[in-house]
Amino acid sequence: MYGASQWQHPVVLALAAVGGIWLISFALVASNTGFVIALTAARWTGRVLGLAAAAAAIAAGPAAYAVTAAQYAQPPAGHLRLALVQPGIEVGPQNRLVAESKLSEGVRGADMIVWGESSVGYDIYADRPVLSRLIGLSSRAGTPLLVSQDALSPTKAKSKVAVLITPGGIEGTYVKTRLVPFGEYIPFRSLLGWLSSISRAASRNMIAGTSAHVLHAVLPNGRRLTFGVLICFESSFPDMAAVDVRQGAQVLIYQTSDSTFQDSWALEQHASLAAIRAAESGRPAVQAALTGDAAAFDRRGRVLGWMGASQRGVLRVTLALPPRSVRTPFDRFGDYVPWLAIAVIAIGILCAIDARGRMRRLLRR
Repeated sequence: MYGASQWQHPVVLALAAVGGIWLISFALVASNTGFVIALTAARWTGRVLGLAAAAAAIAAGPAAYAVTAAQYAQPPAGHLRLALVQPGIEVGPQNRLVAESKLSEGVRGADMIVWGESSVGYDIYADRPVLSRLIGLSSRAGTPLLVSQDALSPTKAKSKVAVLITPGGIEGTYVKTRLVPFGEYIPFRSLLGWLSSISRAASRNMIAGTSAHVLHAVLPNGRRLTFGVLICFESSFPDMAAVDVRQGAQVLIYQTSDSTFQDSWALEQHASLAAIRAAESGRPAVQAALTGDAAAFDRRGRVLGWMGASQRGVLRVTLALPPRSVRTPFDRFGDYVPWLAIAVIAIGILCAIDARGRMRRLLRR
């Protein structure tokens, strides 16, 4: 989405809190269109109108930043200390688990340890030794552990599952709802299944979850945390983060692997989407990655921490949590910008059809 290009510009990014990424995209297109009209219009009135439209679009970001300032001036409801574990590329589930466990053993003072997507390549519901190992790790660290299971079940079904583990066992799960077409499933497999024999398309369809939903954790200091967890591709969708916020999420956590896109710009671009979701929802957002990039953003979408793909270790961040009652206009009104744009286009088409009809009637006379 075009508006994602502005993730490093907080003043422009403030538009996301008002109308989502859609409003940022609209402002960018409107400002550039205004400049084109100003340069190419045949009459001076058209050029003035073009400049005025461009100026209004450019001023929209600072205006949104000022309007939403009061919302962010409220004192935080608390702080959350997260440890995002990034082990890098490890061949085989056992090596990956060892690397992640070793990094996590050194974590102290965190409220939660977060691993990336596909961090556990075992079915922890069936593999009791692996589950016991993770429970023990959570117990020694004295904090909840959020992992991601990517493994075949005994029935040969496969899903991407975020699993919250505490010293008491599994406390909650979320199954990835929106799967990557052809990467995680092949649409109309009965017709297109042959693609898996000539490419790296999914050899079997993963089982999708039913919907986004929040998880609840008891932190080491006894506080309860409500958080939204989404997986990889799902950071592209504003509506999924919005569902979590409506259900009371105080922070958004994204888990990803990104091992497919090493040595490319896609890693940074993917991580930047969490900044957009933070700005839209007024909630801090983080991305924990296996191989980069791990990142954390405050509730305006500003960078708090970043660990590139070439780095290995633990990214520690402290997030200011907003009061539960604080909601951005985008949270309240949803995707009104694209619907308004569709309505304007529809009205324009109807007006054009009506104008052509009247012209034909005049010519007949």
